[in-house]
Amino acid sequence: MKQSLLALSIALLSGNAIANDAFNFDYVGAGYGKIKIDDSYSDESFNGFAIETSKKINDSWVISAQYLNTSRDYTKQYYYHRYTGAEVTGKTNVDLDVEQFNLGAAYLIELDESSVLELAAHIGRLNLESTTMGEELEVLDNVESVTSYTYGGKAHNSTYGLNVNYHYAFSDSFSAEAGIGYERINDAEQENEFVYQLGLNYNITPDFTISALYRNVDVYQNHQVTLRYNF
Repeated sequence: MKQSLLALSIALLSGNAIANDAFNFDYVGAGYGKIKIDDSYSDESFNGFAIETSKKINDSWVISAQYLNTSRDYTKQYYYHRYTGAEVTGKTNVDLDVEQFNLGAAYLIELDESSVLELAAHIGRLNLESTTMGEELEVLDNVESVTSYTYGGKAHNSTYGLNVNYHYAFSDSFSAEAGIGYERINDAEQENEFVYQLGLNYNITPDFTISALYRNVDVYQNHQVTLRYNF
């Protein structure tokens, strides 16, 4: 009987050890980040970097923060005739920057030795900044005139969200997560959006993890691959 109890205790402790090793909620990470914005006019992808951190403050509660800094630029050339008969050639360069901040808190529920349910909430902000620079050459009756211009604009949206995320450990090195939720985007054309996300985590060593995350908020998407240091 004592041997059976001892064997059961060892099995339970081993299971908890796998879960604890697979799920890391204390980390800082950095890597590649991408934001894709979908609207009725076009789909724009912005590439850059992502920084993230998470801290487990007790057995059940976690606080976290994420920052993405991305950009995209393109150049357009054009040519046309004015009604005056002048020939106009021009070149425009547009630089677009998108930043995203998120601060979150989550409550963890351990379902069994290999799975955890995460009830999460976050507040955030999306910042968009554009800078347009151009030059135009006008030729009329062999007389040339050059015009240069620069202008910019800024916009931002505040976000609030709730998520339910399911984490599953396949081993002490490899885990996956899937989640659904809701996000409100203030001042957007559609303010209330359905959210889903998928993630994979591989523990290279107990101290370092490679993490990949895809998050879809309908009007925009997040892609990121980061290297985390677990503390």
